Amino acid sequence: MTDGSGLARFQNVATHPIYRRHGIASRMLYVASAYGVQHLGITTFVIVADPEGSAFGIYKTLGFKEVVSQVQLWQSPSSVVPSLDR
Repeated sequence: MTDGSGLARFQNVATHPIYRRHGIASRMLYVASAYGVQHLGITTFVIVADPEGSAFGIYKTLGFKEVVSQVQLWQSPSSVVPSLDR
């Protein structure tokens, strides 16, 4: 199913730990991407992956290119909320 925009997104792709490093995720991403392009008119894939993570390497190996980098800052809630200790 598609909304016709030509965009597709992979999210939460995971392989059980005992089956990792066998090419399963790579093959699944390849087949799903090819199907999307050939049958659904997908022209752009949006993927968010940690550049230091294994998923990033899989996407690069499959030919995906980094177009935009995203940076996220996070502040611990305990440093934002004032302490009630006096």
